Amino acid sequence: MTLTIEQIRNRAEQGVTRPFLCRADDEHWYYVKGHGAGLRSLLCEWIAGRLAQAFGLPIAHFERVEVPQALIQTALRPDLWELGSGSAFGSRRHDFAQELTVSHLDLIDHAVQQDILVFDWWVHNQDRTLTEKGGNPNLLWDQGGGHVVNVSSIGGLFVMHSAAVYCATKYAVRAISEGLRMESDKVRVTCVYPGVVESELAHSITHAETAKAIDEFRQIALKPEAIAGAIAHAIAQPPEVDTTDIVVRHLRSPA
Repeated sequence: MTLTIEQIRNRAEQGVTRPFLCRADDEHWYYVKGHGAGLRSLLCEWIAGRLAQAFGLPIAHFERVEVPQALIQTALRPDLWELGSGSAFGSRRHDFAQELTVSHLDLIDHAVQQDILVFDWWVHNQDRTLTEKGGNPNLLWDQGGGHVVNVSSIGGLFVMHSAAVYCATKYAVRAISEGLRMESDKVRVTCVYPGVVESELAHSITHAETAKAIDEFRQIALKPEAIAGAIAHAIAQPPEVDTTDIVVRHLRSPA
């Protein structure tokens, strides 16, 4: 099947050829390599991809795509000659994929690691390195989802006197968290609203009256460990449980 590219958004920051991120007529986004990669490189991508599929390696879905001449002519980017019109190689984007790092290695099945090693030897691939200092792994880690924990404040639930700007920033954290939760059914989102917590904030205030007010305000304060415990509780829930909001404050807190 050949897909037709309908939209060109931008370019990848990684990779020698920096493929273009494009939307095809199947409504999926693909990283597309065209003329700039060279014909030999495109053929190698296609053949190695087919071999990897036959070998049973977990690779991203890829397709032969067609870039219309009219799309290239009407686009405003000056570097589209590197994409060019005609046939190209498109690898489907995975929303939660990130470049593989050394920290991921223990999470990868040893059999898969061995299969990749054998495959690289088979196709004479020398473009894969990874050490504790980095490298060019040419591998992506798709964790399939995640959990975002944002720390707001009880000031994100109501406005306090003389703290309108502060509270506005905390309301923003609440809005961003709720928006992110609604946008994905693969990412859990928790917003934590701590009350007064012990910190070094008051030690850096040079205005005497303000410092005194903060000291009085912090007479009833929680230890930071209490907030950490609430976050740990949210993370420890089963994957299908989204603990959306957690308010943590002292038992004798008036607000």
